[in-house]
Amino acid sequence: APVAIAITSILFGLAHLSTGNIYPALLTGVAGAILAILVIKTKNLTAAIIAHIVFNVVNFSIYTLGQSLV
Repeated sequence: APVAIAITSILFGLAHLSTGNIYPALLTGVAGAILAILVIKTKNLTAAIIAHIVFNVVNFSIYTLGQSLV
């Protein structure tokens, strides 16, 4: 399972490399690994789905707040 988590996390991060900025790729790769570990530990996909939603809402909120301040 660790090799599968590492490979899918790297691929997930690379899929977010479209902006040419490494930060989103690293962040999503790490988040993918954390969510995969969460699924394995809890044996429940729902926990990872909720964590993913919270992660996206927080990131969107920070982005929107940052845009309104500029």
